[in-house]
Amino acid sequence: MSNLVPRVNLPGIGTATIGYDQMLIGTNTKFDDLATALPLPELSAAFHQFQFYQHMENPYYWSEINLTCSPDHDGFSVLQLYEPALGSKYAATEVEIAVDVDCASSEQVGSELMRVVGLVFKGHHRRHSMRVVFEKNQEDIPPGCLPLPTFYFEDRKSSVRLKVYARQAKRVAGRFAGYIVRIEWTLAGGTIIRKLGIASRRLSDLIKADLLAFVQRDLMIAEVDHTRLGALLLPADTLTRLESEHPDRRYMKGMTAKDYWSRRASFLYLLTRATRDEHLLGGEEWATRVCHESPAQIAGYFRELQASEEASLPERPAHGPSPKVRFSDYALGRIIKKRRILPVPL
Repeated sequence: MSNLVPRVNLPGIGTATIGYDQMLIGTNTKFDDLATALPLPELSAAFHQFQFYQHMENPYYWSEINLTCSPDHDGFSVLQLYEPALGSKYAATEVEIAVDVDCASSEQVGSELMRVVGLVFKGHHRRHSMRVVFEKNQEDIPPGCLPLPTFYFEDRKSSVRLKVYARQAKRVAGRFAGYIVRIEWTLAGGTIIRKLGIASRRLSDLIKADLLAFVQRDLMIAEVDHTRLGALLLPADTLTRLESEHPDRRYMKGMTAKDYWSRRASFLYLLTRATRDEHLLGGEEWATRVCHESPAQIAGYFRELQASEEASLPERPAHGPSPKVRFSDYALGRIIKKRRILPVPL
C-alpha cells in the first residue's frame, strides 16, 4: 500500500483525507491456530486496534479478525506477512471507508460537524429521513468519542451505509490525537467488490482498491435553494399577493419581497417537519438544524411531496400529455444543487 494518503477537496468544507477505518475479516482458520500464528503485539502496534475471536454467528467462517486502521501507519503491509495464517478461504465481510476533515480544536468540532451535515449528499440517496442518534446526558462515553450526535443516512440493514460524526482521530496502538469530522461508509458482503471495483475481498485487492474513485462516485456536495423550495410550496396566486406585502426591510437583507416570502414559507414548512420527526432526529435542537440545513433530509421531504401530489392526480389518459406536476425531479434538481468533489494532487 502506498504511503501517500489520497485527499479530496470538499467545496465549502475544505480538504479531507481518505482511508480504511474498521474492517472485519472472516477466516476458516481456527481461533487457537490464529493465536499461535499471528503476533498480536506486532499487529496491535501496526493498527489502532487488532483483535481476533471465535466466530459464533457466521456459519461460513470459524474465526473473525476485527482491525481498525490508522492513517499514520500502513498496517496492511504487516498483516500481509502473515496472510498464509488466514487460510485459503478468507475474505473481508465488512469494510469502513472514512473521509476525515481535520478540526483545529474540540470547540470547533461541533460547528464543523453541522457544516458537513449541511453539505454532504450521498449518491443515489433514496431514504426519506435521516436518523440522528444523540444521548444528551450520556455519562459513559467510549474512548475517542465525543458528546455529539451521529447522523445516519441509511437503514442499519443497508449494504451501503453512510454516516457522519465527530471524534478524536485514531492513531496506532489505541492512541488518539486531534479532532476530526468523519464521513464514513460501511460496505458489507459482496457490495465491497461491486463498489470498490475489485476482484476479491482479499488483502491484495483491498490494498489496491481505488478509494478516491469510490468517494468521487458516491459522495457529492450539495446546497439547498430555500427560495425555490418555498416558491413551489406557495400557490401562485398567494405568492403574487404576498409580493405586494413588503416586510420590514431589516429582514430583507437584499432580497426581493417574493424571495423573502418564499424563503419564509420554506423554513416554516421545514419547521413543521422537524417538529413531526424530532424523535428520529435527535431531539428538538438537532431536528431543527437537520431539517433546515441537510440537503439529504430536504430531498426526502421533497419526495414526500412528490408522492402526495402523485396520489392526488387524476388517472393518466391513454393518449395525450401527462398531467403537469409541481414537484418534479427537474424541480428537485434546481432546489438541491449538487457538485462533484475533486482530488487534491499528491
